[in-house]
Amino acid sequence: MKDNNAVKKLIKEICNEISDLLCRKNDAYGNSFMYPANIFSKDLALAQIHVRIDDKLNRIAKGQNTDKVQEDTKMDLIGYLILEQVLLRQEQKPHKTLFEKHKPITKSEVEKFTALQNLEEIVEGLFKL
Repeated sequence: MKDNNAVKKLIKEICNEISDLLCRKNDAYGNSFMYPANIFSKDLALAQIHVRIDDKLNRIAKGQNTDKVQEDTKMDLIGYLILEQVLLRQEQKPHKTLFEKHKPITKSEVEKFTALQNLEEIVEGLFKL
C-alpha cells in the first residue's frame, strides 16, 4: 500500500493536469463555456455543459474505445464537471450575471422554425437570425 504522501502527490498531479488542460482550452476559446456563441443552440451555458457531460458519460458507458480514448474521455468529463461548478459559483456572484450575453429565442423565431418544411429552409432560416 502506498503511503499517504505518495497518494496526495498523485492526486495533486492529476488535478494539476486537469487544471492545465482547462486553462489552455479557456485561453484558446475565450470563456466560451460561460458565454456560448449561441449560433445554432440557444441553450444557456449550464445546459450546454450538461449536454457535454451526458455525451462523455455515454461514450464511457459504451466502452468501445481504446484505453487512451477512455482516459481522455474521463479527463474531459472531470473537466466539464469542474466547469459546471465554475458556472454555478459565478452565477451566485451578485455583481455580475452569468447569462447577460444570452439572447433567448423568441416566440416568433420558434414559430418561423416550426413553419419551415425542409432542411434547406431550416438552414436559410438559421442564417437569417
